[in-house]
This record gives sequence, C-alpha cells and structure tokens, in this order.
Amino acid sequence: TVYGDIPPISPDISALHGLTNENLQRNGISIVTALGVVAGYFGEVDAVCGHNAMNFDRVLIERDFSKYEKMPDKIPPWIDTQFDVEYPDNMTSRRLNHLAADHGIFNPFAHQALFDIVTMFEILGKYDIHTIMERAKSPLVTVKAVITRAENNLARKRRYRWDPNKFLW
Repeated sequence: TVYGDIPPISPDISALHGLTNENLQRNGISIVTALGVVAGYFGEVDAVCGHNAMNFDRVLIERDFSKYEKMPDKIPPWIDTQFDVEYPDNMTSRRLNHLAADHGIFNPFAHQALFDIVTMFEILGKYDIHTIMERAKSPLVTVKAVITRAENNLARKRRYRWDPNKFLW
C-alpha cells in the first residue's frame, strides 16, 4: 500500500486525474484522519454538493464512514448536479464538460478534482439554489425502459439515461 490502507494508484488512473503514488506518499493523510475532517465539515455545512455525487462520492464516503466507524454527528443533504438541477430542455447531456460547454464555461483540466469542482460550482451558480435544494429532497427514482436493442433510440428521445453497469435505460 502507498499510504495506510489506500491501495496504490494504477498508471491508467493516474493518467486520468494526475495524482500519483508519490503525491500520496508526500501529501497524503490516513483515511481515518480524512474521514474525521470530512465529518467535521459535515457539521458546518447546509448541504454537500457534487456532480455524480449520488453514484460516486456519496457511496464512497458513506461506505468508508461505516467501515471505519467514523459516522458524523450530522449528515447534511446531498445535491447532485446531474439530477438536482433542472436544466433547459436543449441540454440533453449530463456529462460535466458538456454541461459546462452548454453554459459557456470551459474546464481546461477535466477530471482533475479542483477544476471539476470549480466547473460544477460555475454551473450551479446559474440556477436558484433554493429550488435545487428542494429538488434534492425528493427521492431519486429509477424508471426502466423495457425495449429491445433496436429501440434504443426511443429511450434516447425520452431522455432516459443508459446505465452501463445494470445494462438498462
């Protein structure tokens, strides 16, 4: 392992976001310390926000809070800018950089955390946060399209999202 119980970063993942095993050795902190910091922040904020947060960030953080028995005293609501922002009808993609381009925003370093966060907040700032927070309170519901592969275009027209892990629209 590189730092505590964090597995080494593979070269392909390092190429994607720029973090290296050397970065972790030089600047990393233990997962338990990091979770303590996050738990402290959770006590101070009105909401946690991320792009694809419901499928990625929230899952990882809650898994690790449970695994290391570091549950925060307060769990704020989550805002996922993929789902909780009501984008105009002409914005059909929910990929961060596509949304950025649709809003006239350029993200020069895609998949690098700081730049993705700034891009997400630039997009978020164009909408009413109170409306977004209300929308975030509603449950996320999955509606499955029962179609043949030849009918995929019907799901696209209705703006269903393809889930490659579950192989469903």
